[in-house]
Amino acid sequence: MPTSRAQGHAAVCTPTRGIALDRATAIRTAEVLSALADTDRLRVFSLLALAGAGEVCVCRLAEALPQLGPELLDAHLEVLLGAGLLARRGRDGWAHYRLTSDGRARATALLGSAPSPALVP
Repeated sequence: MPTSRAQGHAAVCTPTRGIALDRATAIRTAEVLSALADTDRLRVFSLLALAGAGEVCVCRLAEALPQLGPELLDAHLEVLLGAGLLARRGRDGWAHYRLTSDGRARATALLGSAPSPALVP
């Protein structure tokens, strides 16, 4: 068993508990964390989390986050789509977004309690 010497006393390393992530899970988790590492993307994700299983029109996201502008909002949505956190559907000439089941599970795990739906126009 590996030991280290600190101030003349032998200290035994604490064994790890459980099993480390397998490579595929670690890659998938890193992709998701990378997608959510941007503050604006995290805000978009949190707004969609408020809708639960419902859809949100991109126009509502743009109203809630006007500082992003349409091009940047679209770019952030594409990253979240690519990470498998969102699904998109066209309706009435507008794109509507919702969290995937993976996205909802991760929202619950990461965000815990979401902000009040009253904050979303």
